This record gives sequence, C-alpha cells and structure tokens, in this order.
Amino acid sequence: MARINNHFECAESELRERLEPRDDVLLLESAPEDAADLTRSGSVTLTAESGPFVTCERTVRWQPCTTDSCDDSAAVPQQRFELQQTIDYQLAVPYWRWLYSIPVRRALPDGLAHGRRPWWATPDRLSARQATLVASVTLLNMVGGMLYGLLSQVLTFVAEDLGDGSRSQQTTLLAVVRIGVVVTLVVMVFADRIGRRKVALGSFMVAATLTLITALAPSLWAVGALQFFSRNLAIAGLLCADTIAVEEMPPGSRAMVAGLGTLAYGLGAG
Repeated sequence: MARINNHFECAESELRERLEPRDDVLLLESAPEDAADLTRSGSVTLTAESGPFVTCERTVRWQPCTTDSCDDSAAVPQQRFELQQTIDYQLAVPYWRWLYSIPVRRALPDGLAHGRRPWWATPDRLSARQATLVASVTLLNMVGGMLYGLLSQVLTFVAEDLGDGSRSQQTTLLAVVRIGVVVTLVVMVFADRIGRRKVALGSFMVAATLTLITALAPSLWAVGALQFFSRNLAIAGLLCADTIAVEEMPPGSRAMVAGLGTLAYGLGAG
C-alpha cells in the first residue's frame, strides 16, 4: 500500500475543487454521503469507484486559517484554509508496478485535467480487473517471445556442438520446426471448446517445460523435435492471451494494449 501526503494552504475555490469526486481517465471517485461544511474544520474521504487500483482512498482534511497560521502575503478576499490531503492506494498492476509507480504518484495528488490523457495511460479508464489482465498478458508476451526466439538465437552454437555446423543443416532444422504451425492450429481449435485461458496457461507451461528439456537433448534432431512443439505451443498461447486481452479491453484502448504486448514480446525475444 502506497501513501501520498500533501499539506499546504489554499483558497476556498481550490478546496471546493479538491472536495469534488474525480472523474478522469485514471480514476472515478464516488461522491461522499454528506456535504462538506467549510465554516469549520472537517474531513472528507473519497473512495475509488473505478480505475486501475485494488484500493484507492483520498482523504481531504481542512481547517480555516487564523491570522497567525496563514501567510499574510497570500491574503485575498476569499477565506483561506490549511489543507492536508492523504491518498492511500494500491495499483492493480502486477509484475510491472515499478514501471507505473512514478507517473501514477505524480498524477494522483492534483488529478488530471478534464480531457487530458498522459502518454502512459490508455485512452479509456481501465478497471482493476482490466489493468491486471493487461499486466498478465504483457508478461506472457515476454515469455512467449523468449520461448519462440530461443532456437534462432542458439541454433548456430547447437549445430556446431551436436551437428556438423553446416548452414544447410540449420536451414533444414528450422524448416521442419516451422511446419509445426499445424500444432498451433490444433491447439487453437481446442481453445474455442475448453476456454482460451486454460489453453493459454497450459500451452505456456508445456512450452516452457519442453524448452528446459531441450538443454538435455542428446542430438540436433532431438532439439528440433522438442522445439517443433515448444515454439508452436508458445505461439498458440500468445494468440489465446492476445485474444482475451482484445475481448476484455474497451474499444478505444485495444490498439494500445496490443502495442504493449508487442513491446513485451520484443523484450523477450531479445
């Protein structure tokens, strides 16, 4: 659970703005039950109704300024207040929370202006479930990129150790492995019948296991046989995961989510 504390002096107009529930691309807050009475000290707690947070509570406490406590140089016709704002939140972004912690921490204290969207946020406000799904799919894309790209990166060395090292032998092995796209097609047929989530997780688990076993392969063609299934199961898992993400995302954010998945795939593939 992260916490942001702000303590400052403000005019009545700014205090009223901060007491209003936020409704922007990052956060939707529910309205407080009771109206704020600014003639005396008080506090209001606004809870997130929607947004990429497991929990998010913003508590605003205020106290009318006295002559001694206020800055005389800031004197204006409006009543001034000492304001303390505390935000307790937890992002619903596993695996990549470290990447979003700084920009979210900068955006939460003052909120986002109406119609403004930061470059790092999706065009639509995501729910906690959707944010967790995006984080999970991008992680699977990174794993899938690593599993699929592994053979291309190490084939030259494997061919030298287990084969004759010739280019023709490497080309033949890659051609045989790529025929394994049939495995992908078969798995996708089952995805429509038993569920994409189960197939995606199962495909990645089997692909990762076969990739680990590849390290113990006694011959070049054993490597090819294991990778025949591993690479194409990884692709099947990627297709299932990406389809789930597209189905769950708001229409305006699907392209950005697909782009994040592609970036993660490139990170895994190296």
